[in-house]
Amino acid sequence: MTMSPIILRWLFFGFVFGLCFPLGALLIDFTINDMPFSWQSVKFSHSNNFLYWIIDIAPIVLGLVGGVIGIQQHRLNIYTENLEAQVDKRTHQLLQNQQKLTESIQLLEEVNIINESVLDTAADAIINIDRLGMVSQFNQSAEKLFGYSSKEMLGNNISMLMSDELALNHSKYIIEFLHNGLKQEPGLDREVLARHKDGRFIAIQMSISDTGIDGEKRFTGIIRDLTEVNAAKEALLQHEEQLEQLVYERTKELEEANNQLKMLSETDSLTQIANRRVYEHRLVLEIAAAKRTTLPLTLIMIDIDYFKRYNDSYGHDAGDQTIIRVAKAISESLPRKTDLVARYGGEEFVVLMPSTNSQGAYQVAEQIRINVKALGIKHNYSDVANVANVVTVSIGISSLQGSKLNENDLLNYADSALYRAKENGRNRCIEFVYTKDQFSNNTAL
Repeated sequence: MTMSPIILRWLFFGFVFGLCFPLGALLIDFTINDMPFSWQSVKFSHSNNFLYWIIDIAPIVLGLVGGVIGIQQHRLNIYTENLEAQVDKRTHQLLQNQQKLTESIQLLEEVNIINESVLDTAADAIINIDRLGMVSQFNQSAEKLFGYSSKEMLGNNISMLMSDELALNHSKYIIEFLHNGLKQEPGLDREVLARHKDGRFIAIQMSISDTGIDGEKRFTGIIRDLTEVNAAKEALLQHEEQLEQLVYERTKELEEANNQLKMLSETDSLTQIANRRVYEHRLVLEIAAAKRTTLPLTLIMIDIDYFKRYNDSYGHDAGDQTIIRVAKAISESLPRKTDLVARYGGEEFVVLMPSTNSQGAYQVAEQIRINVKALGIKHNYSDVANVANVVTVSIGISSLQGSKLNENDLLNYADSALYRAKENGRNRCIEFVYTKDQFSNNTAL
């Protein structure tokens, strides 16, 4: 191990000093006592044994002391150098941190300037309040919306912009918040009425967010004026109502047109009763229903007696009027709304009576015959016996049910009965029944 030059230097000086110190002391001692100085006298002749001991041990002690001091000095120098290096390093770090802090402050100022610019140019009103509801920021859009300047609002309570009811609820909410913390979730949109500086109320939509930092509560409200939106909604609603009314009217007109078209397609234009097409469609339905219920279905066929003679003699207009009056008399003779009367063609009519047997149908047919005769329409060209020259009708009746019921037989049987009524002198009702001659003797004059 190589010793430091500083340590060697201190050992050397310590040794020299340790050697010179006792020699000097001896020289002084001999001078004081008038004794001649010589090494021999120092070593052998001096009577002071203590001084001999010092002379012997001093160089060693002083050398050791000098070495220790040299070692400590060396350590002190090393520590000093290390300390200076750490101080330099720390100073450099502090300078760097100070520069970063300066840059951060500058950046924060720039961000604040940008935020201020963004807030002032935002289309929506933006208001910041503290936990007590005191306004800390009030952008230009808020100024335009509420009529207050930023200076008028800063430091004042946000309740200035609220209706009395809303301000009361807000005060209760602040008290609740200070005691128990936030109860209502921020960020939810809500529509309320706000108070303008001039006292009028305006509809607004606001969204409140918690923008506090480090536990310090702060709330930011983004507010949008709903005046134009509500006006647009109202206009749209009125437009929709107008459209709905127009659609309703057009639908009603269309329904009326469809009903009229249906009536034209299903109604006889002369008599305004059902036409043959309706009868044929209804016949299919009633046959199906009768087979399901096993109830009878009855068909009555009616023909105006000697109508060709009447038409030729009195003219077509008079003939049309007679047909109309006869159709009305038949309709008024039917006892139920479910019974259908239709013009079958020319001067012929049919009556369809569901759930009616032949006996019941015969009574209705006889009432029809009587009512037509009672009209007293003059017919001097009729050959019906025992009638005072008035319009009469002949009637044929058929009633079927169960497996025997079908469209062809029901119509053919009624037509056959009508034919028999005409053969037997007209102005009568004949019922088709399953007898030997297949016709009943029911007849009336």
